[in-house]
Amino acid sequence: SPSPFTHTRQMADTFPSIILSEADLNTLRPGQFLNDIALTFYIEYLKMQCSPETLSKLECVQPSTVFMVTLYGFSVEYSREFMAPLELDKKDFVLIPINDNTDPHSGGGSHWSLLVLDKSSHPPIFLHYDSYNQSN
Repeated sequence: SPSPFTHTRQMADTFPSIILSEADLNTLRPGQFLNDIALTFYIEYLKMQCSPETLSKLECVQPSTVFMVTLYGFSVEYSREFMAPLELDKKDFVLIPINDNTDPHSGGGSHWSLLVLDKSSHPPIFLHYDSYNQSN
């Protein structure tokens, strides 16, 4: 019988810049913790489903970028400079994946949540989506 990951492996062929290892695919199995590479892959897949108009209003910050800014304690000014290429000031919605990892030397955390900046609201608001009752 075919592997349950056959479709994921076929989709991975469309993203040559993201290398999914067998270990990354295994994070999709029940009881496993999703890693940043699998999450990055899925973000890129979802972006392919969006229209150019939607993409012009939306930015999904990559998990690796969030790790760099939060775990290495960048100053506000340096964080702005580091993230400037994303042009977040031109977006209506900014999606920021949050992980519970607080140690830059560890292999990652065990829980993801999503922080959304909705700048289409007046005033702009942050929304936090967490399946574990605000554990992040």
